[in-house]
Amino acid sequence: MAKGKKGKARGGEEMEAADEPPADAPAAAADPPPLNRKARRAAAAAAAAEEAAALLAAARLDASPPAAPPPPPLPPPPPADPLPPALRLSAELWREILLRLPDARSLRASACVCSELRAFAAEDALWAAARAALYGAAPPPHRALVLRGERTRAAWERASRRGGGALRLGAMESLALCGGVGVSTHRGRLLRLWAADGRRLGAYLHKHELTACAAAGAVGAAADEAGRLLVFGVRQELAPALLPPAGGRGGAHSLAFVGGGAALASASASGVALCAAPHGEWGGAQVERRAVETAAALGDGEARPVCLAARGDAGLFGATARAAALFDVEAGGGAVWRAEWAGEGAQFGGASHTAHYAEGWALLAAAMGRGVVALWDAREPGEAGPAAAVATGGGDARWVQLQEDGRHGCLLLAPTAADCVRVYDIRRLVSGGGGGGGGEAVATLTPPPPPSGAPHACFAAADGVLVVGGGLHAPTAWRYDLAAAEGLPTADDEADGGAGRTRPAKVKPPRKNVRQNSAGTGKKTRMSYGSRR
Repeated sequence: MAKGKKGKARGGEEMEAADEPPADAPAAAADPPPLNRKARRAAAAAAAAEEAAALLAAARLDASPPAAPPPPPLPPPPPADPLPPALRLSAELWREILLRLPDARSLRASACVCSELRAFAAEDALWAAARAALYGAAPPPHRALVLRGERTRAAWERASRRGGGALRLGAMESLALCGGVGVSTHRGRLLRLWAADGRRLGAYLHKHELTACAAAGAVGAAADEAGRLLVFGVRQELAPALLPPAGGRGGAHSLAFVGGGAALASASASGVALCAAPHGEWGGAQVERRAVETAAALGDGEARPVCLAARGDAGLFGATARAAALFDVEAGGGAVWRAEWAGEGAQFGGASHTAHYAEGWALLAAAMGRGVVALWDAREPGEAGPAAAVATGGGDARWVQLQEDGRHGCLLLAPTAADCVRVYDIRRLVSGGGGGGGGEAVATLTPPPPPSGAPHACFAAADGVLVVGGGLHAPTAWRYDLAAAEGLPTADDEADGGAGRTRPAKVKPPRKNVRQNSAGTGKKTRMSYGSRR
């Protein structure tokens, strides 16, 4: 038993020795330790994820569409639309046809027909010829000037259709506008000062009835039936300085400031007088008064009332129903220009303004009698005749004015037999262009008639605003805003001279519930109206 056990033990040792590598043999790599169940599961999941990702990438690669071919090149742009074969005329003939269009709107509309007419309508020479045909020769830019005139004409037409706004200035018999401020006389010895938008700025009740008024710069004046003159500032409280009468019969029926307000000329039945105040102090005792000799040039002032109109710093026009003359008041008052015509004007029972001079146009508008108003160029001899004339179509003109405020010039007049104000285009009158329509009224503005009594239209225009008074029986005056009728210009219109404007501009209404903060920084703050609880 012992021997057998020893043999088995010896055999086991030999087997273990055979299993061991020899001492000089290299060591074999050790086997990795056995994985537990959790590690085996994680390894299997990672292998499955890698296999799924590979399969998904292969599927996407197989499903991707083939690359699109490059797009074909764009076709060349079509040629400009030519005229139809039946309308292929020479350029000179087309220009003659375009020039025979009646107005600038039709000329602009022709540019929308085709490219060739668009090229013709863009030529400045065409607009120069159109301006010469409508208004006579004038400096460039021709297109801007032509379209500006058409826009002003259209604005007057819209203003006449829209009608005026009522101003609570009743029983108005004469008025004057200057610098956005109006001066008016009313039946009942009342003198009023008001803004051009109708706001009343002051009133003065005089001792006698007032007969005429005028305004220039920052000073205004009125005359009463006793021969006194009332002079006051229009930018301050209405407190007139009274100038004593110079003697003679009746009060002044026409007033005009000379030199922008440095001197005041008055015309009455006794003649024409000139008052000057040193340093503009009309209330002092240093006011100088002297007579201007007009009888030799105009005739007796009592038989033919004189209407005055100032020219520059020293010129004074006087006009009657039969003659007009220019007097140099600094050189002694002698006549330096004179024009005479045949005719007898109507004798008006109230205030009238039958002559007006426009510095920018260098034209004198004067009622000649027999229902005719003439435009005279004082740079030409009076014997050459007027530059233009227009028939009122409603009796002699009682009120005449030339409008010049940066817009297209217009002649405004009020006939005695019609309660209206007629507007005429100065350029068409002077040139006689426009297809023979130069003597036609651009617009007729007719305020509502008074409830009782005969109408008596007096008016004044300045800065695009026309105010029409209705006389003794009218409870209100009427205001026409030309700027609102034609639309406010934009920056593009100013750059183009107003030529490209076709419709009124849209003006955004002011934001509500917004005011400036008390610090005056200009930042806007929202007004609070209390809690909603």
